[in-house]
Amino acid sequence: MFYDIERIRSLGSQPCLIWRDGSQSYEGLAEAMQRFAVQLPRPRGLIAVEAAAEPEAIAAYLGAMAAGHAVLPLPTGDPATADRLVSQFRPAMSFRRKAGT
Repeated sequence: MFYDIERIRSLGSQPCLIWRDGSQSYEGLAEAMQRFAVQLPRPRGLIAVEAAAEPEAIAAYLGAMAAGHAVLPLPTGDPATADRLVSQFRPAMSFRRKAGT
């Protein structure tokens, strides 16, 4: 599976995510996924994640999936819609960027 932490970790130091200001290895992504996953509530439930094209959001999405949670993607740049989705579906936890940045 694309969200298996140990499988991702096994790919080591190869670049996985590349963005304007840097990159992150597969091993680094696996660590970030693990850090997010251990913060999630039990039992498994719905986790809202802002669908930003940023390493933190990607790690949050994959970490939630790896921990067995369902993920509700929230739109970026549209806080009103994101708030409505959170209000309607009432996820157990949400990951959103601060002030949309």
